[in-house]
Amino acid sequence: MKQFQKTVLIPLMIALLLFVTGYKVFTCYDLARMHHVQLETYAFVQERVARYDAYKENDEVKSLYRLLDKTTELCQKLEEETYCWEEMIPDYLYDQRLSGILILDGNMDCAYQTGEMDDAYTFWSDLIQSNVVRDILQYPKKTYMTRIEKDGNDYDFTAVARKDAPGIVIAYERKRIPDGKNGDIAIGTLFQGFTFELGGVVVVTDGVNVLSSNDETLQDRSVEECRTLYKGRFTPDANSLVRLKAESGRWYGGRKKIKNYQIYVFFPRSEVFSFRNKILVAGEGLYAFGCMGFLLFRDRLIRENMQQLKEAAQQAECANIAKTDFLRRMSHDVRTPINGIQGMVEICRHYMDDHKKQEECLDKIVSASGFLLDLVNDVLDMNKLESGEIHLENKPFDLLTLLTDVDNLLDIQARENGVEFIKLKPELIHTHYIGSSLHLRQILQNIGTNAIKYNHENGWVSVGCKELYSDGETAMIELTCEDNGKGMSEEFQVHAFEPFAQEDSSVRTAYSGTGLGLAITKKLVDQLGGTIRFQSEPGKGTTFTITLPLEIDSQNQQEKTQPDQMESIQGLHILLVEDNDLNMEILRFILEKHGAMVTGAWNGKEAVEQIRNTEPWTFDIVFMDIRMPVMNGLEAVHEIRSMNRKDAKALPVIAMSANAFSDDIERSLKAGMNAHVSKPLDAQMMIQAINENRLR
Repeated sequence: MKQFQKTVLIPLMIALLLFVTGYKVFTCYDLARMHHVQLETYAFVQERVARYDAYKENDEVKSLYRLLDKTTELCQKLEEETYCWEEMIPDYLYDQRLSGILILDGNMDCAYQTGEMDDAYTFWSDLIQSNVVRDILQYPKKTYMTRIEKDGNDYDFTAVARKDAPGIVIAYERKRIPDGKNGDIAIGTLFQGFTFELGGVVVVTDGVNVLSSNDETLQDRSVEECRTLYKGRFTPDANSLVRLKAESGRWYGGRKKIKNYQIYVFFPRSEVFSFRNKILVAGEGLYAFGCMGFLLFRDRLIRENMQQLKEAAQQAECANIAKTDFLRRMSHDVRTPINGIQGMVEICRHYMDDHKKQEECLDKIVSASGFLLDLVNDVLDMNKLESGEIHLENKPFDLLTLLTDVDNLLDIQARENGVEFIKLKPELIHTHYIGSSLHLRQILQNIGTNAIKYNHENGWVSVGCKELYSDGETAMIELTCEDNGKGMSEEFQVHAFEPFAQEDSSVRTAYSGTGLGLAITKKLVDQLGGTIRFQSEPGKGTTFTITLPLEIDSQNQQEKTQPDQMESIQGLHILLVEDNDLNMEILRFILEKHGAMVTGAWNGKEAVEQIRNTEPWTFDIVFMDIRMPVMNGLEAVHEIRSMNRKDAKALPVIAMSANAFSDDIERSLKAGMNAHVSKPLDAQMMIQAINENRLR
């Protein structure tokens, strides 16, 4: 009996103890691993939902402005006597894909209605009688637009004052729900096709119904139905785990509130504890083998098998850690935000072996990003002009050099559009002036770019400049831009300088325009004290004439010679201060490619410490970003200039910023910068800035 206890009962007791201990240890490990995966999943879901919200908000703004353009155009058509309402309005409704049109008289009564509703006036009566709409009668220049939810549908609604008689024109459009099949971002498809770690199931709800899930069986269900399928009570605490029971087995999960959404994440029990189960099964198997060895070979074989068991457990744990680290790195890389050009990237990935298709996709990505940058610049410029915050420069400049630069740029654009660009020889008595060359360049580029954009293949554009007269101190300069392109109708010409004005709604698609170029040009010309006028005829072209008074730079009328090529930066030691890792990589590549030695700093404080801890003149020049955490670029240059060292005052520091307004540049120079260059930067811009500011 005692021998039986030694050979059987004791190993069994040890096996039971090891099983219980291992069960608890590996259960805790698996739960911690699941909690980590749960938090990563929450972060991913939050990013996807935030992208959907941003898309939805942006789509609403664009949709409302498009509807406002259509309503305004309808008002103009109503003003034309040749149109018959009963024929024109239904056709316009069909062509513009509107849901309905209402025309109200001066008493806010319905004068005419058409569309998918039998009685749209009653349907919109509450909104029609509201102050925001009725005020349009008193203030005809006022417009109103909104998106509302009504009777289970989303509607875009706009109201504009009539031009043909007192009253209001109303247009509305019932919006479809995005399904994600036409390039839209639909909330119902946010997670379709995604496979989450540990077989996770993600459910996004509004508190009542399921909005999105990677489990198709849960799509379009109510929250109560899901709770019936997965029995268990959720807690709003994301750090707490709850157990659920369903026909498919047991689940572990939790809930987290993100904005107006309830995010549920849960995992099957078999996946959550897969590591524990494998280890316990393997461990118990090895232990059983050890027990058999103990019975056969006693103490010697027991020690050997226990060592094998320990090594096997360590190897399994190391393998799991390596797997987790690999998945974490992959998760980080895959979930990096892809931004608004994701579609072209996906197409590019699909045609990996088709180099021509890849180049086409990359060209479209560059074109799209360039258009977005132009749009941002235009909107910011317009905002500055409207608020009176544009500060004109008063610096010497060479008008011939400026004209040459603009001509070269327009020549490239013309060739790309199949248009002939004709450079007229400037007729100038004086070539050097004092003024705001930055805004003069913008005026020329806006007018020239428009002439090329609104032209046709094999058309032509010519740009000229001549000095009309001068009194010895001020010269009157005339700039002309003539083309044989699209031209403008007489009706549109009165609105040509209005913000967002364009001949028809198709222009934005056909020419990628923003409708701000001429408005910005007009305001800049006005601020410079000049005049702008044009003559245009549809189908024959347009001629713009701009006259500007410029102060003559009497002390610098000789021609300045420019070097044939930029001076080399080979061997220069440059301190590059940039908090964005992508920008740091790009700028470092540009500088090192041209032979410079680059030292990086990630914020202003690091840059100050780099300079303080090195010998004077270690660095030949500093590129300093403006907006950075810890210490920004303006604070950093102040600290550098205040140092008690030989190079503190003379060390060239060049500001880098996405802010390109003259007051931003002035702020940088006042803070102690030697120059200010605007992002995005390229090699020529950076090398030119270095050569202009380096110590000789």
